[in-house]
Amino acid sequence: MHVNSKKIRWLLAVVLAGMVSGCENSELAPATPADSHSVPTCIDITAEDSTQINMEDIRVEAIATGLEVPWDLEVLDDGRVLVTERKGTIRLIDPKTGLRQEPWATIPVLSKGVVGLMGIALSPQFNESGYVYVVGTYDAVGKSSVDSLVYKIKKIIIAPFQPDIQFPVRNRVYRLRDEHGYGRDPTIMIDNLPSHEWYGTSSLAFGPDNMIYITTGDAAVPHLAQDDSSLAGKLLRYREDGGIPDGNPVNNSPVYAKGFRNSQGLDWDSKGNLFATEHGPVGYDELNLLIPGGNYGWPNFIGPNVGAEYHDPILTWFAGIAPSGLAVFDRPGHPWHGDLLIASLKTRQLRRVATYEDTGGNNRICEQVLLSGTYGRLRGVHMGSDGHVYLTTSNRDQRGQPEHMDDRILRLHIP
Repeated sequence: MHVNSKKIRWLLAVVLAGMVSGCENSELAPATPADSHSVPTCIDITAEDSTQINMEDIRVEAIATGLEVPWDLEVLDDGRVLVTERKGTIRLIDPKTGLRQEPWATIPVLSKGVVGLMGIALSPQFNESGYVYVVGTYDAVGKSSVDSLVYKIKKIIIAPFQPDIQFPVRNRVYRLRDEHGYGRDPTIMIDNLPSHEWYGTSSLAFGPDNMIYITTGDAAVPHLAQDDSSLAGKLLRYREDGGIPDGNPVNNSPVYAKGFRNSQGLDWDSKGNLFATEHGPVGYDELNLLIPGGNYGWPNFIGPNVGAEYHDPILTWFAGIAPSGLAVFDRPGHPWHGDLLIASLKTRQLRRVATYEDTGGNNRICEQVLLSGTYGRLRGVHMGSDGHVYLTTSNRDQRGQPEHMDDRILRLHIP
């Protein structure tokens, strides 16, 4: 692995910049490698900046408590909220009556390590079809001795030619239909995605092209992130029916971008830019702008890159914050419109990442910490169509310090 030592001091400056609380607004612009090499500290942005919002004016409301490791959520136009719990349940929060005790649906998953039931996304035609998509982990081997023997034989004979056959833990995408307040007819739409109990997290989201995008971790086999014959360490693009669409960079393959270790959040801005957060090996967590055919370096390179072989991260947290969920702040006319909101597990923060224009007319990136420590580990973040920001806590994941109300779904009222 190559680490660019010339950039270490710059990276440290970027990390320190993340603690500064003031950022000037413009819609977050795609950062080129040259832009990311000159990320400023935001120290010249003053408290009089027009984008400043008094933190005391942001009201945080717990709309549901007592959940068990909620992962991701979606807010429906009628105000209902669907939340995935890692153990395999999808919970419904009604805007009038609150959290319903009976699950909206239950999916059979393997909940182990950090994986289980994870990402959730609404079909672009949800209002007509009622379709909801979730991604979950399962045991691909089986429990009997015969199952185990068959798996071992396949691993020896087939894995050299089809590397993904080696994974005993895999992810799949289910489609459910919202009907009379419950999720009906769970159907497997996409299957056999590489996973791992610690390096197999998976997010999914629909893009502006109505295609479904799915992240995969490297499944603890780092070199496969660079192997086009494997789906590990990739960003995948499928049609809603689970087929492979035209226009993918790799012919007859769902692979859309590669070189990822353990991707987390995923979202688009109004300009069609796709952003993702990434866990590094020890530190070197990243915020990336994803493009078709892009190679983001893992495991050959981490941090900013010299040359054009790999795509630079927009922002690198050298010390590591364990970024998780990501959402674009989408409220036209608001000074934060187009900025990114990023949840953090390790530092227990919600951060805003924005750009501003310096005196030379260049886009510069800065950060603002919105929440820090009060609610513990934060995982999911979602921008609701109602203009509010929604968060899931992750304090019961065996790494947090749960309080009696955990885990919670939080709604932020931002003026």
